[in-house]
Order: sequence, then C-alpha cells, then structure tokens
Amino acid sequence: MSSAVELAIEAAATGPADVAAVIQPASNDSAEEPVANKQQEAEVDFAKISIKEAFTLLNATAAGLSDAEATERLAEFGPNKLPETATNPVLRFLGYLWNPLSWAMEVAAILALILLDFADFALILALLLLNATISFVEESNADKAIKALAGALAPKCRALRGGKVRVMDAVHIVPGDVLIVRLGDIVPADIKILGEEEEHGEEAAPMQIDQAALTGESLPVKKFTGDVAYSGSTVKQGERHALVYATGVNTFFGRAAALISSTNNVANIQKVMTKIGAMCLITIGSWVVLELGVQFGGYMHSCKLGDGAQAPISENLFSRKPDFMV
Repeated sequence: MSSAVELAIEAAATGPADVAAVIQPASNDSAEEPVANKQQEAEVDFAKISIKEAFTLLNATAAGLSDAEATERLAEFGPNKLPETATNPVLRFLGYLWNPLSWAMEVAAILALILLDFADFALILALLLLNATISFVEESNADKAIKALAGALAPKCRALRGGKVRVMDAVHIVPGDVLIVRLGDIVPADIKILGEEEEHGEEAAPMQIDQAALTGESLPVKKFTGDVAYSGSTVKQGERHALVYATGVNTFFGRAAALISSTNNVANIQKVMTKIGAMCLITIGSWVVLELGVQFGGYMHSCKLGDGAQAPISENLFSRKPDFMV
C-alpha cells in the first residue's frame, strides 16, 4: 500500500498540471458570457500566477463570496470531500473464496462430503473460512486506515462570506472562497496564500506548513505570499488569508487518492497463493487423468452401476449410514 501511495503522489506532483484546477468564472447577466466562459476553461498552475490573476480567474474578491455565489459554485464544483465507495461486505468475503487454491479445497470438500468423510469435510471447510476471514480482516483494517486519513481532513474552517468571518463545515467551501488559516489548522483545500503587512509596512513572516503526509518531507516548509498549500497539510506557524482554488477530487490530495483507487494492485502474497493454487489444480488434474488412463486403459477396469441400476454414490448419500451411527 505504501508503494502505491508514493507512486500516486509522485504522479500527481509531476503531472502536466501540478496544482491545476479547471476554473470556470461565474456567469453574469449577459447571455453571451456563459458560452464564452465555458470556452475559456483551462488548466491553470496557480503556483506560477500572481494573486491578482488568481482572483481574476476565480472571479473572486478579497472580501470572499456571497451566499448566492457560494451556492451556485457548490452546485457546479460539488462538495469539498473525496467520493466514498460502498462495497457489500458479504460479497467481499465471498470473493476470497474465489481463487484457484480455494477451488481445489472446495472440490476436496465436496468429495469428502460425497464419501461421507465428515472429519475431512469439516477440516477443509474450517481452513477455507479461516483463510477468507484473515484476508477479509486485513483488507478491512487497510480500508479503515484510508478512511481515517480522509477523516483527518479539516472538518471546520473559517471563511469570509460577504466580508464577514464564518466558521463553517469545510465540505461547503468552494473555489473562490477566502479562508483564514492559522497555527494548528489543517488546510481544508488547495489554497494560494495572500499577502499581509505588518504595522511598519513589512511583509509578515512566512508560514510554516507541514505537508509530510503528502510529500514525505520531514520538516515544515516555508510558505511566502503567493505560494500554494495543499489540502491535508498542517499549519505549524503563522496566520494568513488564503484563496481557495481547488476542492474535493481536484485537490493535490484528491488526485493522489484517485490515482490509488484507479489502480488494481495485487499483493505479492496473493500472487504467490494464486500461483500455488494454479499449480495444485494442474497437478491434481494431471494425476486424475493419469490415474483414469491407467485404471481403464491399462487394467481394463470398467465402471458399473450398483444393484438395481442405482449409482453407488447415490447409495452412499441417501442410504448408507455414517460410521459413527453404526
């Protein structure tokens, strides 16, 4: 899992649009503007453009969005959260019983049942269920870890709406919102840090952002005015206003998660077990064919039904009593 995460983060970081998002300015009263705006959709690297250009592209102001604009953009861009995929736990559990090694054990269990060898049947069935249970529990723990990581994203944030500071759920912020981020906050979306001046006209000290969970950097990174910070990183020093330019799956964290979910990585142990199961099936099948060839071809044995044209196997199943009942 860790290798998949590292590959996904590296791919997200070295892609054609490092901190890119599809931006469509909000429409105005003109009837021709929406068509023109849709034609202007482009991937923009917000780390390389100025703050003024970012405000222009996002059609936002330093006072933040109005409630009407925020509602419209929320409908357009969607909530600021990662999509959740629900799977049926029963089907997931049964999936661990569908592989070559399990097939061989299932055939052996059926044969043991036909031959009324209940001890072997119970043992094989217990081994099958034990193997499936262990695999199911391990994958469930991995899923819980991923959900916990996603749950670590900021649940609340401070945003400017109509020039007033509001504490709101981070899931409701949209591109163009102006946030207030400070020491201890988890950055709720991809943001561009805005400039602030001290009393003597000097620029405020840079922020310290811990983005180890995203990039693996062991020390906090200094972020100056105009720099970008990623969703899921933690503020270690400073307080600034910041402009949101990407939310949800369009964030750096969201793109990395999407790359991970789109890959079908199979664990090495599962590959080994699949190969072992395939070899078992090939060996068993070859041995059965060889045994039948020797018995019927070499020794000229014949297969006959029991008395009254009734198969012996049917007699075993429906007439013969198990040994422990005799």
